Amino acid sequence: PVEDAPTFFETINAGASTLYGGELELRAVPARGLTVYSSLGLTESRFDEFVRPENVRDQRTGELVRVERDLAGLSFPGAPETTLAFGAIFDPGTGAFGALNVNYVGENFTQVGSGQSDQEIIENPAAATDDPAVFRLGDLDNDPRLRAGDYVSVDAQLGYTLELQGTAVRVTGFARNL
Repeated sequence: PVEDAPTFFETINAGASTLYGGELELRAVPARGLTVYSSLGLTESRFDEFVRPENVRDQRTGELVRVERDLAGLSFPGAPETTLAFGAIFDPGTGAFGALNVNYVGENFTQVGSGQSDQEIIENPAAATDDPAVFRLGDLDNDPRLRAGDYVSVDAQLGYTLELQGTAVRVTGFARNL
């Protein structure tokens, strides 16, 4: 969020970054109307060059001070190294149909940043660090305390298809994160 304007967000581009990985998907139709699938995704990400300017409040004077945080070497926020999905879809075309999907998302950093408090940067900008032991709640950081744990979610869909006056009508119910 932009300082003193909490409903606005600022987009800042990294100078250089690296992202590589791959995804393997398998899909099969073992019987008429039944599809099964799975996927595995592996990702590695990092900022190679990324100096993030921001306004911080000097706790002694109350004034806003412009500082720069060096985020090089940190992982992208929200980029898990591993994702996995599998599921099945049953849809014969008429009558009952349904689907079940299971997703695994590996742990990832929810935010990215330098880990220093505003006051530390104001008082000694030359001592900038990305040491994860230095932490300020709300700072954008690859700090282990801001790492989202891995999780599994299960989604389901059930429905019925019928013909009404020559038109296929589908009634569907969804359940997410069972």
